[in-house]
Amino acid sequence: MGEGKILIVDDDGNTRAAYKDLFIGCGFEAAVAENENQALELLRSESFQAVLLDLRVSNNVLLPIAERMKKEFPKVFISMMLIDSTPALMKRAIKAGIDDYQVKPILPMRLIDVIQKGILRYTLEEENFQLKKMVAELQERQKWIMHDLETGVFNSQYFSERLDMEVKRAKRHEHWLSLLLCDMARSSQGVEGNEETSASPPSSEILELLKVLSGNVRNVDIISRYNTGFAIILPETTTEGSFILCNRLKRTLADTFEGSGSRSDCGSNRRLNVRFGVATYPVDSHLPRKLIKIAEDRLQ
Repeated sequence: MGEGKILIVDDDGNTRAAYKDLFIGCGFEAAVAENENQALELLRSESFQAVLLDLRVSNNVLLPIAERMKKEFPKVFISMMLIDSTPALMKRAIKAGIDDYQVKPILPMRLIDVIQKGILRYTLEEENFQLKKMVAELQERQKWIMHDLETGVFNSQYFSERLDMEVKRAKRHEHWLSLLLCDMARSSQGVEGNEETSASPPSSEILELLKVLSGNVRNVDIISRYNTGFAIILPETTTEGSFILCNRLKRTLADTFEGSGSRSDCGSNRRLNVRFGVATYPVDSHLPRKLIKIAEDRLQ
């Protein structure tokens, strides 16, 4: 039997009652209204999946009523009961987005079938809408789960997962793959003239370093946060290619921070240390974790 909630709009009391009994007898929830204003009030206060519109007015009056309902409640299935049908009326109804129209008289079970299919369509569309909304929310949440809040690039957890994936891809296609680690720390002069290193450079310098990195890599390269600096996965890049990039980054950093090499003045008795380490698949290792370890050991 049927299910769902229908609003019956009919200005004849006997017909209205007969429709209600028919739909309730077939398992639907049913409410009634005797005119457009009552119908709109009910639609605004309750949730309906379908409207059966049967008013003793001409088609030219009935259609605008259906159009107004459809405009305010576009998801609700609306079926009109017409006195007759013309090509012009059909064209206008389709243009207005009216879901269904039936020419009287109509068999009761035919009407039940039409409304049931309309409610099913409404339900599927609503479920599809909610699923899309859920997917969008999950994607947005996933975006922040994968990204570092301070810099907006991928976080270290994503870096580990992505490096595993890229190594497998390089192996499958017999391509080169390089990993470039970029480590940054603030250094100050100790009491006896020795350098003391702080592991946490200011956010402004981290973002400035990221700007330099982003401006010198390709779209296919993947920048992620790693320790106090960044890791860059370089697909289809040889050791030579990664060293070329490394040297270009050092020159750009020197210009950016007004220092020499990859070091620069950053305040009284303080310097910014940027170190680079490179490892390449397959010459250095076939294992993602080993590539990271090799790149870390080569930081200089």
